[in-house]
Amino acid sequence: MPLTPRQRLFRNAFSQLRVFPVLGWGGHELWQRFLSVPGTSTALAPHDCDLFLLAGEIPSQWRERIRAMVDTVARPRTVVWLRPSWHCEAPKGIRIHHSVASSRVESLRLSSLALELQANSGKAVPRQGHEAIQHVPGSAGSAVVLGPHFPGLPSGLQLELRLDGDRIRACEGVHNAFPLTPFSTTDPVKLGAGNLPALKVLLGRGSTMSAMESARWYNHISWMADFIALAGMPGAAAQLRPLRRLPDRDAFRRIVARVEPKLKPLCPGIGTVSASTVRRLGLSGPVARASGVAADARNEDAAYLSLGFEPVLETDGDAWARWRVHVRECEQSLNLIARGRNCPINAAEGPRGTFRQGDSVFVAPTTSLFPLLETRLRGLEWSQALLFIGSLDLSPLEAALQ
Repeated sequence: MPLTPRQRLFRNAFSQLRVFPVLGWGGHELWQRFLSVPGTSTALAPHDCDLFLLAGEIPSQWRERIRAMVDTVARPRTVVWLRPSWHCEAPKGIRIHHSVASSRVESLRLSSLALELQANSGKAVPRQGHEAIQHVPGSAGSAVVLGPHFPGLPSGLQLELRLDGDRIRACEGVHNAFPLTPFSTTDPVKLGAGNLPALKVLLGRGSTMSAMESARWYNHISWMADFIALAGMPGAAAQLRPLRRLPDRDAFRRIVARVEPKLKPLCPGIGTVSASTVRRLGLSGPVARASGVAADARNEDAAYLSLGFEPVLETDGDAWARWRVHVRECEQSLNLIARGRNCPINAAEGPRGTFRQGDSVFVAPTTSLFPLLETRLRGLEWSQALLFIGSLDLSPLEAALQ
């Protein structure tokens, strides 16, 4: 139910600005940086937000959906666009109140926006909300459309679920809202800093071990922060995010030691993926290695082998095993950065797995993970389902490339 003008005024004056994000190409990285701005929290539905945030290059196909969501935000509406580092057109058909360059995200101050909202909140016109989760009556239980702009899921992921109470009876559809895009005409920068070294290798431009492992550290820290925030530890997530660009092994270990006793009871047995399933689907990356399968392109790279590289493996194949692979790979990446430095490499092993390109086919690691959703969500409760999806580190914008 939308807040009254008095409630909005109180919240804006004495608490945090609630932000509803829509993340396009390059948007996740900008959103991660935006989360470091003091005084913000995430709204789960647009009608409950103080700030509607667009980040990155927004696909034109999303225009009508975004307009419908913006229309549910109580007036006066404040829409902010975080521009990516490359040139692109502003989202059309949507009034942008503030446009922020990517280089200025960390220095952004929300005080002026808060004052603007406070001054005008008495004029607010509450509306019925356009839910990020839509419930549709069904004869065999509630049918739910989740996403593609639900902050608890990767941007672009849309699920069609059938529920029995709080438990998922079936996953009836998995969709990617990002439009299919030829990899050959896509600037690798749009896939984020974490993927850039691996994509350079794939394109024959080469990279170094230091660049590859720095990108792995960057991506893994981002994922870990998102995951522990999803598990109800936003404070620890806020402390972890700055380590992406400023690696600090001691600080990393302190945060991990603090969150793991709370996280471990939530994860065991959730979304278990067997080694046989990994091989059948051709999975790679942390999901495969958490199931005991050493699927890693670095196994065949001379530079890595010269340093005695061995993939990090766990065997249980569940959400906890995937967390532990990420933690251990962060430690491993710091060691490889120190030892490998500027050694040239030829392994296109991104943070989520191996990128492959044939004569006419590009395959991103996330593409092979989508089938897991249809089979592994069945029987999970809501909280378990979100942790399972989060543990896979899906990137729908990767999967949109072909």
